[in-house]
Amino acid sequence: MPTEPINFGPQQASGDSPLAGAAPLCMNVVVDGMGAVRRRPGLSAYSQVATMPGEVRAIGYFGADNAALFVSYDEDQENSRIYALKYGVGFSEVSDSSTSTRLLGTARPIIADSKNDAFIIAGKAPQRIRMGLTSERLAGSPPVGNSIASIASRVLIDDRNSKSTRGQIRWCDPGVTGIETWDELEFAEAEARPDELVRIAENTNELWAFGQTTTQIFNPDPVSVFAPGRALNVGCAATHSPIRVDDSFAWLDNQKRFIISDGRGYQELSGGIADTLDGITTVSDCYGFRVNIGQFDCLCWTFPTDGRTFVYQQGGGWAQWSGYTNGRYQPFALRSHHYVDTQDVHLVGLESGRVAEFDTAATTDLGDTIKGEVTTGFINRGTDATKECNVVRLVLKRGQATTAPVLRVSWRDDLGAFCRPVTVSLGTRGDYVHTVELRSLGTYRARQWKLEMSDAADIVVARVEEDFSMGAN
Repeated sequence: MPTEPINFGPQQASGDSPLAGAAPLCMNVVVDGMGAVRRRPGLSAYSQVATMPGEVRAIGYFGADNAALFVSYDEDQENSRIYALKYGVGFSEVSDSSTSTRLLGTARPIIADSKNDAFIIAGKAPQRIRMGLTSERLAGSPPVGNSIASIASRVLIDDRNSKSTRGQIRWCDPGVTGIETWDELEFAEAEARPDELVRIAENTNELWAFGQTTTQIFNPDPVSVFAPGRALNVGCAATHSPIRVDDSFAWLDNQKRFIISDGRGYQELSGGIADTLDGITTVSDCYGFRVNIGQFDCLCWTFPTDGRTFVYQQGGGWAQWSGYTNGRYQPFALRSHHYVDTQDVHLVGLESGRVAEFDTAATTDLGDTIKGEVTTGFINRGTDATKECNVVRLVLKRGQATTAPVLRVSWRDDLGAFCRPVTVSLGTRGDYVHTVELRSLGTYRARQWKLEMSDAADIVVARVEEDFSMGAN
């Protein structure tokens, strides 16, 4: 009697046919280094920060003051309030009722940290946060812009002052005293193609200029300040989609693909979910972040208008992350993310104004259910001859709680509805028999399996395998 695995790992492939074996849905799951399926990290309360008055649109870090910075939209989205958490000191508002201390603009903010100051920009004039956590409008007539970066002792902004300057990258004089000197002749243009500049960002002493259809990389230069280097024939579809991945960037390109590049070529990541991505209606508001926590390294992209969050687990494939209320999946309420390496904490800002953190030990999102669900493609064991399913064997983490949490397993043999789920108990505390067997599950030619988990427990599915025997054709 043959024994074969049933693979419930996160390998969503929406662009391929489930009848050919493609997995159509992997929701709120990750896979560990040994291939065990778990629910994604949950959200825990972050007690050091009070609830903001409105949606937390940006989180950043100010190294000189060892402080986390937060930008919050309240009733006046044109003048956003700025807060800081200085580690070891406490939480306070950096801005006040004066417009000059608040951040201008309604675009999603970008925060850049330099040696002595932090800078924030949101589509209009940049804001400067000085040591001591004081906020002021950056002086010296810097350009308005959508993105800001700090590299080679200078601050750089994508110039959006006028139609004639759009596409220019402007920079200030170097050093502490040069921050308020913005010479109109100190600029560069990403000239690989005359496409509009979408975003600038720094990585490993390189300045990346993401255009609509090309990407240009600049290096600090003793003569020209920044000299153009390599160029890629791919653009960027969303200002906030680039994610720094060590020495590379991953982002949503102009062909609705997620790609990763170190500047010397690129690799497409999103072939498996291409069909779903084609259905996204608004790509311009996509923003990306990296959740590298414990043994899970996830690149995450959220589309707020469409209410979808796609997650690429390096070494594990694609899944989606979401909330779950009133018996239905809901858009993930996360609006911003920043990893503070000095505190080893993944801070997240929520639509409600609350600040939380990703936590591998959390089994809920601040008390809300995290429903994990994985649907395989149709599995035929290499032949469409009739098979008899004798045993499905699940190896699980059991015995965690007073009330036994459960999994639900269901299947279908055609394109109709799934059968009524079979409940699999994870056992009460002290029940550590880790193998559960489901017997005599009928005959099939090709079968599609579904696994669901929603109880507040550390659910780990180490292996699922099937004993089957061949029947007549």
